[in-house]
This record gives sequence, structure tokens and C-alpha cells, in this order.
Amino acid sequence: MNIKNVHLKNFRCFESLDIPFEKFTTLVGENGSGKTAVLEAINLALSPSFVAARIDEQDFNNHDAGDILIKVIFDEEFTAKLPDGYTAQDVPCRGIELQVKRRDKAAPGKALSEEFVIAHYVLPSDSVPKTQAGWSLTRKSGSAFNFTSRQLTFPVDLDKLPRCFYFDKNRENQSKIGFNSTLQKIAQEYDWRYRKSLEGNKDDLLAKWDEVYGIIIGNVDEKKLKDTFEPVRSKLVSFLDRRYENLELSILNLEQPFQKSFFALRNGLNQIDQKNLGSGISMVLSYFLLETISSLAKEQLIILIDEPEMHLHPQLQYKLRQHLRNSHSQIIASTHSEALIDLGEWRSIKRFDTTQRCYPTEDKLRTTLSYKGKSKRIEEHLDEVKQFYQDKTIFFRENNEMLFARGCLLVEGPAEKYGILVLSQKEGVDISDITIISCNGKDKIPHYEIICTAFEIPFFTLFDKDDKNDTDPSNATIIEWSGKNHYFGFSQSIEHLFGTHKSEHKAAATMLTIDGCTIIPQEIKEALRKINIFRNSLSKSD
Repeated sequence: MNIKNVHLKNFRCFESLDIPFEKFTTLVGENGSGKTAVLEAINLALSPSFVAARIDEQDFNNHDAGDILIKVIFDEEFTAKLPDGYTAQDVPCRGIELQVKRRDKAAPGKALSEEFVIAHYVLPSDSVPKTQAGWSLTRKSGSAFNFTSRQLTFPVDLDKLPRCFYFDKNRENQSKIGFNSTLQKIAQEYDWRYRKSLEGNKDDLLAKWDEVYGIIIGNVDEKKLKDTFEPVRSKLVSFLDRRYENLELSILNLEQPFQKSFFALRNGLNQIDQKNLGSGISMVLSYFLLETISSLAKEQLIILIDEPEMHLHPQLQYKLRQHLRNSHSQIIASTHSEALIDLGEWRSIKRFDTTQRCYPTEDKLRTTLSYKGKSKRIEEHLDEVKQFYQDKTIFFRENNEMLFARGCLLVEGPAEKYGILVLSQKEGVDISDITIISCNGKDKIPHYEIICTAFEIPFFTLFDKDDKNDTDPSNATIIEWSGKNHYFGFSQSIEHLFGTHKSEHKAAATMLTIDGCTIIPQEIKEALRKINIFRNSLSKSD
């Protein structure tokens, strides 16, 4: 069972948001665009307890537009078992709703009132008949079983609802002993099994432990023990009574030996504990621990991860993405890493911008674009990315950075990518906040324009007309798909503009010439002027 859709209203930066989810979904976009807020909203809604204690005034939308509403809808039904006399009624459900209101007045009979009023309940499926007061089911006897949202309020007995785990930026704590952590729960289970195994076996265990303890203590300087610990024990006995003669400097809780347990790499007596393995490895360890335990328990999980790539080497980031993608659990992750993005699975990518909108939208996907005489919806063009292996031959992993960009400048190749940035600095035009993407050839530019159009990434296209006019099919497509506004076509290639087109190593010769040039060709000046207009339009739309 997976989350199908989430609706947010007046939560954090979002006044209103509807976002569909895939089994593996990545949330991308600039800092401050709301990616973490989406994860935390889902985590709040799916938490069965302690929700009120985690709500803060800062969770309300900045515009104070009203109450918070978080609604999570699943793609399959789960069951709420509601008490009905000596039996229970099974209510098919498809979602969870969390409402948070500011308290208008003090709670009667309480010296201290909570700031917020919480309504947190499961939502019956559409097949359950609604009434004026709530919902109604027909009992086996034929009578009506009427119930309201109050009876569906947490805590409620639920069957088949997935458990939610949220790996925030302090996620390594899941693999350390601490309140409600995964390792804490494992330690409690191990301690229980250990105590059960002691029945009828205590004397043998104590004899072995006394031997080990004697070896450890015996390797400490006897004089140091007499000077420090033994005087403390003697004074305690004298001050209190002889019951304290059994005081020892303990190094293990004999009844709960796993309570202070920790993960470590050990080689003989040499140990490297988890905190010294590196924070990236610690996160992966925490995730695998949770994954393993849930597999043993045969639980369905929804796993939320805030920037899973944090502190991981790029190759490990890519390897982790493959693992997450193949997980049996639904994974929803925010990311700033190109390695966690796969344009072949474009439906799994949700892009946010600083206006807190989410892309692609259904309206945009239904828009048609013509290519080689055929009109197709944008979603059909995007489906061809995987169908024709364009994610392997056209879109390179490093170019996924366009999905995180405030605005993109699409160029033909590396000479333009390098040259335009250098020439803009010489001309005094600041384009440092625009992401320049080399499309690796003029014929590939339309494919990049499709991605930018679908995900509504503002973009400007710079290309060579190759001594042809605007009606030439390849030029016309680039112009048409650019939106007919934000583009500039050089009459010839940038190598022709700098006279390096006959060089043996054209790209290197062009870059060298650009580095040393003092007079910028007029066409490039005009291109930079239009690029600057595009850049200024980005700041106005923020």
C-alpha cells in the first residue's frame, strides 16, 4: 500500500498544495521551496501519537491564512475496527486527515491550556455511505451502525495501515540507543530474550562473568583502585550501612546488557564505534537496520528521507538510489543530488520552486508540441525518454542539475558553456545565478527544452542557426519549443564568430581565444543583452 496523494493547506510555506506520489518519489528544487515541509507534513499525519506536542506556531502558513489541514490518501484500503457493543465493525478507509486550529479560549477546568486544538482521524472510503453527522454501515442484523470522526480519531485500532518512518537530518540516531529509536526497541527485545534464557542458568553465567570482571579489573593498577574506588565504598558503608559493601564499579548491566549497546567495527581489542565511521555510513546503517527489522516483521513501511545523499560519496549516492528504487517500501525523499534523479522515471520527480508550486502539472503535461511533423502531448514526449533510452544517450547524470535550477541557459556544447560565462564577465553581465547546461549537440536541444517546459523550469536557449533561416526545420523546432521569446540564434557557430572553426582542436582553441579576447563580437553582445533580460525576469517572478 502506498500514498497516492497528499493535500496540504496552510502548512508552513504552503497555502494550498496537491501532490501525487509514486512508489519511489524524489522531491527536488531550491532551498526553501518546501521539500522538507512536505516530508514533515506526511510524518505528522501518519504518526499515531504525540502529534499535539510536535505542533508549533511556526507550522502555520506565513500568511496566517487559516487552520492547518493535512490529508493523506492511499492507493488501497485499510481497516478501522470500531467498537460496537461486544463486537467491532470493520470500516474500510482510504486516508488520514489532520486538522490543527489555534485555540480561541481557555479549556474549561484547566489551569494551563494547550495552544492548539487537534483533530486527527482516519477517513472512510468513498464506498461508505455519508450521513449528516458522519457515516453509516449496515450491521449483519440489518440495523444501522452510525459513527462520526470522533470514533475514528487516533488512537484507533487499524489493520493494514503502513507504518511511517522519517529519517530527518539527525537520522543516525535511529541506530543509537535513545527514546523510541529502532536500536532501542531491538535492545529491549534482546534484553527480554536474555532474561528468559537465564532461567535455571544464572549460576553458570555469574561464574563466567565474575571471571571476566576479575580479568578486566585485575588489569587496572591495584594501587589506583585502592586510592580511588575503595575509599568511596568504605565511606559510603560508614555513612549509611553495610548493605553497600557490595558496591562495585560496574561495566555491564547484568539484567539489561544491551541497554548501552552500540554498533562498532571490531578487530581484536580495537573498536571503531558508529560515530567514528562517518555520518554517511551511519545513515546507511540506520536505514538498513530499519529495513531489516521491518522485513522480519513483514510490515508495510512508508519511509521518508530528507536528503539521503548527505555525506555520501557520489558513487555511493548512485548505489543508494538503486537500492531505494528497488525497495519493497514506498520511499519519498528530498534531494539536491543529481545522482538520485532518473529522467527515465520522470513521474517520480516532483519539482518545487520558491513560489511553493509543484511540477509537472496535469495541464502542462497535456499541452501538445510538434516535432518532425507530429504533434504529441508533453507527457508522450517524456515517455519516450525511457522508451528510446534517451536517459542513457541524451541526458547525462550531471545535467540533472537543471531540475534544481532557478533558471537554465541551454547551449549546444562545452565551448558555449565555458565561453558564455567568461564573456558575460568581460561584458559586465552577471549570470552567475543561471545554471548553464551543455546539451551536447544542437539536435539534442529540443529534448532539454521538453524537460524544462514540463517541469516549468525557466530557460533561455542559445544555439547556432548554421547559416540558415528561422524556417529551417531544426531551427524552427528550437524556436517553437523555446516559447518563441527566450532564445537567441547565432548566424554561425561560436567557433566561426572567433575564427577558430578550422582549428584541429576547435573547442580548446575557441576557449583559449575567448580567454584572451578584448573585443566581443556584436552577436554575442546582443545574446548577452537578451540573456540579461531573461535573468532579470527571474528575479521579478520570485
